[in-house]
Amino acid sequence: MKETIRRRLLIYAVLPLAYVITGRLGLLLAVPPGYATAVFVPAGIAVGAMFMAGPSTLPGIFIGSLLLNVWIGYSIAEHLTLVSAAAALIIALASTVQAVLGGAVLRRAIGYPAPLDNPRDLVLLLLLAPLFCLTSTSLSLAGMLVLGVVWSGDLPSNWTTWWIGDTLGVIVALPLLFVFAAEPRDLWRARVWSVAVPMLLCFGLFIAIFVRVDSWEYDQSLFEFRLRSQQFADTMRATLEEQRGFLEQLSEAFISVISRSRVRSSTVWCRPCCTDFRSFKQ
Repeated sequence: MKETIRRRLLIYAVLPLAYVITGRLGLLLAVPPGYATAVFVPAGIAVGAMFMAGPSTLPGIFIGSLLLNVWIGYSIAEHLTLVSAAAALIIALASTVQAVLGGAVLRRAIGYPAPLDNPRDLVLLLLLAPLFCLTSTSLSLAGMLVLGVVWSGDLPSNWTTWWIGDTLGVIVALPLLFVFAAEPRDLWRARVWSVAVPMLLCFGLFIAIFVRVDSWEYDQSLFEFRLRSQQFADTMRATLEEQRGFLEQLSEAFISVISRSRVRSSTVWCRPCCTDFRSFKQ
């Protein structure tokens, strides 16, 4: 009875909570519109849970993904819309399908318990992770494209970032899950310092590099924007100066024409008077 309660608590509370927390932290590095990130640890948590505990973990994976993406949709629009709720549902389904596929493929290829103590198993993990991570990327973005959440022009960058993020999430999170929960327990507990700590340090270094590069790109984009704005302002100023000079010349010519017209008009009216006056004197 206690074991059943503990298992349900892990599936319906701990797993969704871990999914939401790690996912929200990862999506702080997301690209617009905000669903794809460079490293998505929940992808590894979902595949690892399915790999170690089987289909009983799927409800927790679905709930965690749904809550996370409802939160993201609410943060983007500042209120929950039908479109963002539909997008969250599609992503949750796609993430669950990827967990099923990834866990089943790894179970068949590597087996469980998985000590990962030979080059064959490590190579299989590194080769298979990018393949089954195509699932959530493709299904999620296809649904979001239909809903209009992602524009077709942003699709390539979002697809690439999403796929890389899920792949790195699996490669990073899976060994960490093994250290804390996988069998054989004695073997994986002994790898805390040799596996978990270096993985966390490398992960932290990667995040720091990504944030720094993103900051450089932002500064570079801002500099280019300011430079182009200045060039545009200079061009507009030169164009307006030319137009002002042209208008001044046109104004002077117009005034000159009017002045000549007035002089001619005065001469025409004066001649008959002079002629009549001379005739009168004769």
